[in-house]
Amino acid sequence: MLTLQPHEDLLAGWEPLPHGARARWATEQDIPTVFKNLEQLAAHCGAASSVQVTLEEFRRDFVDRKFEALVAMAAGGTNSNMESALENSGGIGSSAGGVGNGASLPDGSPLTAAVIGQAIFFEGYSSWAGRYMHIEDLFVVESQRGK
Repeated sequence: MLTLQPHEDLLAGWEPLPHGARARWATEQDIPTVFKNLEQLAAHCGAASSVQVTLEEFRRDFVDRKFEALVAMAAGGTNSNMESALENSGGIGSSAGGVGNGASLPDGSPLTAAVIGQAIFFEGYSSWAGRYMHIEDLFVVESQRGK
């Protein structure tokens, strides 16, 4: 089990993301979007058929804290407005991911912006070096790359 404690204070010292985007810890409601982005990443790498985990298994492993995820959220706009722009550019922005459904962040602000990127990571252990953090996937939707 990971010893990381998802907490907004951990992100407080980070530099702001470009164009008003913000990073936050992923929630279970984000998992469908995170999973679709994972499939998009595999397809981009020419390995679409290599994704063997199902959405249900991925969700279970997230809930069981086998891995953690951060998501980058686009600034402003509702998810429905962002969704078509992201899908037209090859990115994923799904209301099934929990955005635009009345959910809110710990500071009370609405969860209305589309996921434009994500990092999936987990804690490992080296017998020589001790604990370490392994970043498994880093993904940014195509329309947001290079900004």
